[in-house]
Amino acid sequence: MTTEPTENEERIHVVSPPAAQETEEEELFFADEEEASVSDAVADGWKILIVDDEESVHVVTRLSLEGAKIEGRPLQFLSARSRDEALSVLAANQDISLILLDVVMEEDDSGLQVVRAIRDTLHNHLVRIILRTGQPGMAPEKEMVLKYQINDYKEKNDLTYQKLFTTVVSSLRSYQDLVRLDHSNAQLRAESEKLRQAIERIERKTKAIECFVPKNFLTYIGREGIEDVHYGDAVAKTMSVFFSDIRDFTSLSECMTHVENFNFINNYLTFVAPMIQKHGGFIDKFIGDCIMALFPLELANFHNGSVDAAIEMGHILKVYNQYRHKSGYKPIRVGVGIHAGPVYLGTVGFEKRMDTTAVGDTVNLASRLETLTKYYGITIAISQPSYDLLDKNRGYCMREIDTVRVKGKSEAVTVWEVVDGANEQRQEQIRASLAQYQEALYWYKTQEWSLAEAVFADLYREMPSDQVCRIYLERCRRLKQEKPGQGWDGVSQV
Repeated sequence: MTTEPTENEERIHVVSPPAAQETEEEELFFADEEEASVSDAVADGWKILIVDDEESVHVVTRLSLEGAKIEGRPLQFLSARSRDEALSVLAANQDISLILLDVVMEEDDSGLQVVRAIRDTLHNHLVRIILRTGQPGMAPEKEMVLKYQINDYKEKNDLTYQKLFTTVVSSLRSYQDLVRLDHSNAQLRAESEKLRQAIERIERKTKAIECFVPKNFLTYIGREGIEDVHYGDAVAKTMSVFFSDIRDFTSLSECMTHVENFNFINNYLTFVAPMIQKHGGFIDKFIGDCIMALFPLELANFHNGSVDAAIEMGHILKVYNQYRHKSGYKPIRVGVGIHAGPVYLGTVGFEKRMDTTAVGDTVNLASRLETLTKYYGITIAISQPSYDLLDKNRGYCMREIDTVRVKGKSEAVTVWEVVDGANEQRQEQIRASLAQYQEALYWYKTQEWSLAEAVFADLYREMPSDQVCRIYLERCRRLKQEKPGQGWDGVSQV
């Protein structure tokens, strides 16, 4: 709103400091200051926007502050005479330091509308705002001052040269502090983002490393991370060692290109390997199509994890074979060997190339058991120690296969078949004939070859695909001829 200035107002606005009245304090304000700003936002000068619909206010304000330098930088004045013009200037000049803003212009609250737009629309929270009005009754409410960060409110009658200058200096210094703080915050945000990205890279590397060196392995050998590992680190643990292998993989691979071989192995492992982790184990290594896994255990407690993993792998393999059949490929068969006992976990190699591994007789025997599944034509073979650890209340169907002395071992071990890992038809046949099979095995162990032969012959006729019955049938016929005598202990050398 345009109003004619009163005689008193005009006298106050045009007053300038006479040279004789310049104090030491004023000389300090106008003197060049050497301190450089950290922000480029005000490097060329302080931009001050004068918003008022009275032309005399623009003239007097410029005259009063002309030639002044704050923090070594001059003042640059921009003018607007309405709300819309002010918003236009603000949009084009986002580095304005201070606004001297009239409250009443074309509307009673035009200045307050500008304030709202600055804070809410332009999101400028740095610029300092001083409201000026020639109508004392139009002062903003306290809530308005607090919410929109209005820095000062002056009546034009009270704003003498000295007060105007002091207010401008304090506001510009406040703006400079805010710019510095905002600059520091921006640097902190940038550094924080760099740190976040660095942490993400470390996490990705850690996850990648865990794909090659299981975290469980590092834990068992007492190392926090891969960087703490040294070759020769070793520790003894009680483990259930798990080996699985694809039957006739060599024949399968010969019919595939190198790319098809890798695709086949990775597809297969994607299906079956997660079952190991699901049941509490971790994969020590992949050896081509072979999986070697470890299941931590205490011999004082039941442990079903390795056997449960083997059984569920069989279920998943059935789904996988259906997928292969639809794609025109032959189904695959897998053998699993499990043995429980002491294992040595550690690192092997030299300073430039290391690998983690598990070694010991337990590992060797588990591998041998997996190989024996081919000989006996079974899917899952476990040793007597593994059998002893099973919770028999779980309802597993187990069949004693043989007592063997494997190559390189002096002690014999009894081998058990986990029937639950076989296909449904085989499970039904074995469950139905298990009592008869146990009878035949009893006659065999007591050297009643003829009785054993008769029962095994009946079983073999009912299950012609059962290699175990065929093997025992052949043994009974041979032993009848050899008559081994009392020195025979029933242990097979395989």
